[in-house]
Amino acid sequence: MSVTIDLSDNEQAILENYAKQHSLTIEQAIKTTLLEIIEDKVDLLAAEEAHKEFVKNPVTYSHDDAWAEIMRE
Repeated sequence: MSVTIDLSDNEQAILENYAKQHSLTIEQAIKTTLLEIIEDKVDLLAAEEAHKEFVKNPVTYSHDDAWAEIMRE
């Protein structure tokens, strides 16, 4: 798959500098950064959902209680 991105001269310079500093090609820098942003967003959504569930039912367990429950299974 091929994608074209229009960048200003300044944006291109920033991207090239970032790629060079991290020993990446421009393609690698874009792919890596984009996938990290997507992963962060997915993680944030999961954390927000977990927080909502915790607010609904704020039960917590100690490490010992959790370990005992695992060992019972």
